[in-house]
Amino acid sequence: MRDYIIGMGKFVYQKVKDQKGTLKNRLVNGYSPGGDAQFNIDAAAEDAVFEYIQKQEVPIAFYTEDGGLKLFGENPQYILIVDPIDGTRPAAAGLEMSCISIALAAYKPNAQIKDIEFAFLLELKTGAYMYGDIYSDCIHYEGFQGELPNLSEVKEIKNMFWS
Repeated sequence: MRDYIIGMGKFVYQKVKDQKGTLKNRLVNGYSPGGDAQFNIDAAAEDAVFEYIQKQEVPIAFYTEDGGLKLFGENPQYILIVDPIDGTRPAAAGLEMSCISIALAAYKPNAQIKDIEFAFLLELKTGAYMYGDIYSDCIHYEGFQGELPNLSEVKEIKNMFWS
């Protein structure tokens, strides 16, 4: 699944990057079920996720902020949790704090954060990304100048700092 989610992230990035002027358009097109304002760039990214899934022809469940839960194919083995524009406002401002976020877990009706097996983050400003999974001690990354920032060894969620 590593190649699948890295491929998806790069595909969405390219589609978003090709949307000249869409990112800076601040017209609110509605609100997600979670209450977040949705912009043109969010719709373009959501469409790119769906396009990628269709092209791969792999049975999979996927959840996006705008689209909710959808099943593609029969008997999906995995569920993708995708925020194709995680941080729309920082992205519009040209900050690094926006990314394409993808997590993947074995599909089951009550999947939770603790079930995530694969994770991927790609910076919208630079295209640099990092990927990790529970099967390997190393993090795969590309596009960063030098080594990745010092990653914390903290494993208890209650002791983590979230941004």
